[in-house]
Amino acid sequence: MARILLSCLLFSMSFTILGAQNQYTVEVGAFQDVKQSDFADLLAFGFVYGNKVADNVHQVYLGTYDDLPKAEALATQLKARGFNNARVLQRPAGQNVLMIQLATKVVGTPLNYVELQKVGNIFIEQTAERLKIMTGSFQDANAAQVALGPIRQLGYKDAFIKSIDFNRLMPVTAFETGIKAPLIPINLSNQPAVPSP
Repeated sequence: MARILLSCLLFSMSFTILGAQNQYTVEVGAFQDVKQSDFADLLAFGFVYGNKVADNVHQVYLGTYDDLPKAEALATQLKARGFNNARVLQRPAGQNVLMIQLATKVVGTPLNYVELQKVGNIFIEQTAERLKIMTGSFQDANAAQVALGPIRQLGYKDAFIKSIDFNRLMPVTAFETGIKAPLIPINLSNQPAVPSP
């Protein structure tokens, strides 16, 4: 059965989508010392994500939209809320990659990043009013298939492999999670024995 599913996946990936659909995001602006939770009132409009551009400075974006007029209307709303530099940017098409989709949530639903990060790197695809939560990418279908079992054992029973344009994905980083990695990782479990006097 697994071979049949793997063969179907490989077959479906062999087709190229002609004329990739345009996708847009709304750039909110550049901000210092911020995290996603600082923009909680915007989460109802889409997934808020950031790109670190300098020490403690993030370029902040809101959602991804296939509909240019909707993105432009959102940029106008943001300007009315005081985000004077809000503007629409087109996201270019990229290469397809293999990912594992873990779950789908409604836009604005809080995400449990601590639990999600147990599977590895997390990415979000926003489609209309949904957030598709994924992990990956995987070198090939076999690698994805090997990873799928342990991911399902973590509680993502409906997880599945999919091919997706990488530029449709928004990476989840410390900006989104609010979880900062320790500056100096300390592992106390492998400390050498203290010699007795």
